[in-house]
Amino acid sequence: MDEMASLPSDDAPNWRWAVVRAMYDNSEPPSRNPEENAFNRGLRFLRQLKKNRIVDVLAARREYPDLYTAHNLYENTGSERWIIEAGLLTNVGLAELGKYVAQSEEVIKTYALYFFDVKDKLDSRGYILNRVLTPASQKMGISPQDPDFAYKSMAYGLGWDGFTEFIDRRGLSDKLRGFLNTDFKDRLVKLGWMATHVVSLNNFTAIPIFEQVLKLMSMELQTRNEMGVSKDETLALMGALLNSCKVTILPYGSDLCLDEPRALEMIHGGRPKLSYGDPIPIERKQHGRAEQTG
Repeated sequence: MDEMASLPSDDAPNWRWAVVRAMYDNSEPPSRNPEENAFNRGLRFLRQLKKNRIVDVLAARREYPDLYTAHNLYENTGSERWIIEAGLLTNVGLAELGKYVAQSEEVIKTYALYFFDVKDKLDSRGYILNRVLTPASQKMGISPQDPDFAYKSMAYGLGWDGFTEFIDRRGLSDKLRGFLNTDFKDRLVKLGWMATHVVSLNNFTAIPIFEQVLKLMSMELQTRNEMGVSKDETLALMGALLNSCKVTILPYGSDLCLDEPRALEMIHGGRPKLSYGDPIPIERKQHGRAEQTG
């Protein structure tokens, strides 16, 4: 077995524990280098734990209490692991973080050392996005409720106070509400920009795309009319959005005109509004004259 091939990248947040695992798998003896005491301690702990006898597990717990607890937190996805890792992405103190999850400061310190060492890289946003948030978001079966990605992204974006305020399910402060509203709108703008570069407008997608555009137009018109902005500005904005899509049902270079009377009539509420049970006003001609049916 190639021992070097089993060594992890030293850029990974859990690189120390990965080295310990590699030393165990390769039956490595402890190093005599005092600078590698963390690896030796982890190796001795893991060997004790892997004997799989209750007496040895209890001995590992007794001899390495902080590492034993930190390792259990790391291995158990139902533990407070995700809150700890989210907190380590902020500037919260280790004692405060430990108190929040009912652990000692030393346990949090040990967890960070072996399993989530990111303290020196918090100002390197590219590293956090690529090494921490991206892997968390690409897991199979991820859902919006997944605490790994959700907690980490919230903590890194909101800070410790904003993160705990969010997950505590209490009323939001004005500061946090303003941040979330702004961030939400910015994310929608980013998603819309990406969508216009990948969506192909054809006879299968035209109707749902135009429905969304009409909804956007309605919201934009309502907002801009309150601000005194002209209708032409709104139409120009939405026209630019559609014209940036890949179009397969119109000749290249043809502009899409949104100033269509029936669409505008729908947006401005010119059509009659009906309630449940009201007769539908449909005109029909009978014996040369128009009659209204209901």
